[in-house]
Amino acid sequence: MRRFAASLLALATVAAPATFAAPVQAQTSAPEPYSIPMTFQVIASSTSCDGCVVINAIGEINQDTSRDFALFVAETRLQGIIPREPRKGAKPAPNGPKVIVAMDSIGGTVKSALVNGRRLRELGWTTVIGQARMDGDQLVFDKAGCYSACSMMLLGGVERLVIPGSKAGIHQFSPTFEANEPFSSQDMRNIIREYGRTVSTVYDYAAELGV
Repeated sequence: MRRFAASLLALATVAAPATFAAPVQAQTSAPEPYSIPMTFQVIASSTSCDGCVVINAIGEINQDTSRDFALFVAETRLQGIIPREPRKGAKPAPNGPKVIVAMDSIGGTVKSALVNGRRLRELGWTTVIGQARMDGDQLVFDKAGCYSACSMMLLGGVERLVIPGSKAGIHQFSPTFEANEPFSSQDMRNIIREYGRTVSTVYDYAAELGV
């Protein structure tokens, strides 16, 4: 698909406004590629998608994901693949390419997800639950999943879309313990305090983005 107008029309016919499904049950072992750290890859750009850049983000969000995303943005900008960043508070250039980030992730670290979500909003990019691929000269979006902290990244998109058949899931935050890990009453108080901070941070984040 060479022309962006046709690409966007095709996407619009298979996408719906982002909604959140019921939380998924935890799995004892995450299937590939969910178990690997999130990576970013350009699937389509000006040579294969006129007027757009499509990026796949796939894998688990960890403490390094926000750094990796920043490096990815810098590198692709130096290569001339993505447009220059607009000044703070300014809208992207009207003649610039539309950048779409297609996500497939089990979730992960909330802090990194919030950093990436804010960065996506600053850049003025669109987020999609799905995975893009080129089928000959056609840009195709396959269904995918975006769970837990991934939903925080999804909210960062100026436009947020879900490819039909894809799944979005959120759940209550919970601390992580090792098997048979002992903890004291002070540890529990600290856990409760940190939990409250996390809930407040996520609430403020959603309010900040207006979603």
